Amino acid sequence: MAYQGSGYFGGIRFNNPATAAAYQKGEGYYTTMPGINPNQPGWGNLVPAGYELVGYKAPKMSGNFRSTNRAPIPGTSFAVLKKQMPAPAPAPAAPDPASPSPQQLQITAEAQKYREESEAKLAEAQTLLDNFKIEQNKAAEAKKLQEQMAIRAQGTLASNLAMSQRQPSLQLSPASQTPKTAGTQPFKRRRLQVMTPGSQVTSGLNIGSANLLNV
Repeated sequence: MAYQGSGYFGGIRFNNPATAAAYQKGEGYYTTMPGINPNQPGWGNLVPAGYELVGYKAPKMSGNFRSTNRAPIPGTSFAVLKKQMPAPAPAPAAPDPASPSPQQLQITAEAQKYREESEAKLAEAQTLLDNFKIEQNKAAEAKKLQEQMAIRAQGTLASNLAMSQRQPSLQLSPASQTPKTAGTQPFKRRRLQVMTPGSQVTSGLNIGSANLLNV
């Protein structure tokens, strides 16, 4: 049975149109080899290992196509071979994680212990630092309070000193002296007033001078 392909390009018949399109685009590695004719038995033994036949160009015929004694011209036919791509090798399985050795376990335990001790020391140092800050704050507050009390004491001392140096503005007047007269001093005789006739005292009264008594 003659080789009959369903794809055609450049005078070459291919196994199918997809192969013809891939050959035209240069997708893959192709080579031509004369002397291989898929129309003759045993042609498959002539294909090199790792290649497959994907197309065939028939030989040119001698003479006029109308003549009856036409014959194929040697060296004008060839097979189109495509190099077979090896299937991708399966990805190697991930190796099983190796179990840690006793020495590694010991190192890990020591590292964990050292880490715990370091964290404990860091925590202790942080506590001491916090306490030191608290004591510093207390000392600062005490110093501030002491300064305030000293300022107040100085103000009170200055005020007391100013009051002590102030002159008294009040003067006590001496007590009134009691007259140094004894009871033996003679009484002053009151002047005797005698009403005379026609005096100013009796002139205002409607009394006759004959009625007046001489006291």
